[in-house]
Amino acid sequence: MKKLFILFVSVTAIKAASAQSVLLESAEDSNTSNLRYELSTGLNANTITSNGNSLLAAAALKNDTATVKMLLQYRANPDAQDAAGNTAMMLASLKGNTAAVKMLLAAGADTDKTNCMHATALIFAATFGHNDIVALLVQYNANRNTKDNLGYTAMDYARGQEYTSIVSMLTK
Repeated sequence: MKKLFILFVSVTAIKAASAQSVLLESAEDSNTSNLRYELSTGLNANTITSNGNSLLAAAALKNDTATVKMLLQYRANPDAQDAAGNTAMMLASLKGNTAAVKMLLAAGADTDKTNCMHATALIFAATFGHNDIVALLVQYNANRNTKDNLGYTAMDYARGQEYTSIVSMLTK
């Protein structure tokens, strides 16, 4: 009986690992129909990829808005952080993906989460000149005074890049 149980547990673990592998491949390949199927069968939307990202962060980094939307529908944690502390919001802000940022904000993502460098989504958006995202984050009361590990704020980065419209938004 014990051997049968061990065999059952082993087969179940192999099936789960295989299913998680399919889920990761579907998310990484932006195959939304496969991903929807895998998620609908109960696989976890908060699975971590082989490089340490959440599926949501991986989708945000790839500008894959359809996958971001689907993962949020399946209750992916909008504040999940990778090994460096980056969230999907930070990565969407870095890439300039306004649609993903809107979805993440609607899902309750924390605008003031910091990564290992103490950078926020607002710092990423300001550094890379993404006016629409800076405006959204300001509208959602992102902290404009957060300093990263180098002692710089979003305003400092915007000034350094001469993004005058962002500087103006951040001084209001």
